[in-house]
Amino acid sequence: MKKLHGLVMSLFAASVVWGQGVQAADAPVKAVPLELYACTWQEGKTMKDLQKVNTQFNKWAKKHDAGYTAWTITPQFRSSEQPFGVGWIGAWPDGASMGAGIQAFRDSGSEMGKAFAEVVDCSDSHGLFSSAVLNPPEGGALKTPLVQFSSCSINEGKTAEDAHNAHKAFGDFMIGKGGLSASWMLWPALGAGDIDFEYYAVSAYASYAQLGVAFEAYANGGGWQKAKNELFSVVTCDEPRLYDGLLVRDGTGS
Repeated sequence: MKKLHGLVMSLFAASVVWGQGVQAADAPVKAVPLELYACTWQEGKTMKDLQKVNTQFNKWAKKHDAGYTAWTITPQFRSSEQPFGVGWIGAWPDGASMGAGIQAFRDSGSEMGKAFAEVVDCSDSHGLFSSAVLNPPEGGALKTPLVQFSSCSINEGKTAEDAHNAHKAFGDFMIGKGGLSASWMLWPALGAGDIDFEYYAVSAYASYAQLGVAFEAYANGGGWQKAKNELFSVVTCDEPRLYDGLLVRDGTGS
């Protein structure tokens, strides 16, 4: 990514977080702050150990950061060039909740942080993103989603608004085929480093059965033609990676 353009995109992302929104076809889109960690396992530790800490964290967050929603993700389909053992996705309902939650963890979460550090090492990767919903999940936070990430950039002559609308239209198409549960765009805000893309396109599937429906819809149901003509004429994305997700806590109140 060109540095100047990257700065413009980061400023755009920040403006979305603080309520300016991206104008979709029918209504402004609310974006929320979201954090990502990419972690490695401490020697001898497994998901069973992490789940014990997650249970402790859920109790801590209920008192100190009630609106925080989080999932762990573990790699399923990805290349060896993306070596991490487990990831963490956490989101707040708005910027004020984010600030209060981070401050609460700094003030009273040291023991919680030590408990996590005994199981996973997340010290090398922590990013803050502006998450703009494209297709919201029905019924609240997905409990065991499959989460797909692609790194994308906007084509010359197109805008962030064009990209949003193109992803939204493609998501609507896939939902209509039964092959998608939800989708988002994640715009880097803090901690992304010197990346060569502009945002993540993220999709979620409720099960491997739904992923299979998505595969069929894309390969044989007109999906790749729609993507070629209406999505990839606007944006360029790399090959997606797929992760198994597990809900740690639901702060949405649903």
